[in-house]
Amino acid sequence: VGVILLVFMTASGGAAGGYEEMVNQAEREDALRQAKFAASVEKQHKEVLHEESLALQIEKAESKKRSEAEEHARERTRNAESQAQASAAASLASRGPKLSK
Repeated sequence: VGVILLVFMTASGGAAGGYEEMVNQAEREDALRQAKFAASVEKQHKEVLHEESLALQIEKAESKKRSEAEEHARERTRNAESQAQASAAASLASRGPKLSK
């Protein structure tokens, strides 16, 4: 009877150990899945941040180009107005003496 009891206790202990190993394995696999998922989410987050950063850089560059183009247009307008005024003044000056004769 003692031998049978010893065999039964060893067998049940082995079964309990096997169950604990299965639980531990399942927990390790679950932890690994969670870690992989977290890494995937982190990677996607970094990609989104990078894309947003690139979009902001592009927007800034385009804004700078627009500002420069607007400034060049204003400068051309000022130059054209100055030339028109100078031309009008020269025209009036050249007519002035002829009208006084």
